[in-house]
Amino acid sequence: MRGLKKTKLKGLTLASNGELRQTEILGPPTYSHWNECYQVLKTGLVGTDMVPRGSIMRYHGWVEKLHLRFGPALW
Repeated sequence: MRGLKKTKLKGLTLASNGELRQTEILGPPTYSHWNECYQVLKTGLVGTDMVPRGSIMRYHGWVEKLHLRFGPALW
């Protein structure tokens, strides 16, 4: 049953009255969606020198390898 739960991310959103409110959102539904989002994140992190490019590329490769090994059913 635990595997059937959707992974949720917790974050803060700005409410209309200016207060921060904790919310839960679902992660990307597929590897393809994740990959597109990750490319944007990678551009920002590398462009601002926050994370070395090699680290970003290794993480991407690791996630891609897991996706290829286990397939979209476990995404």
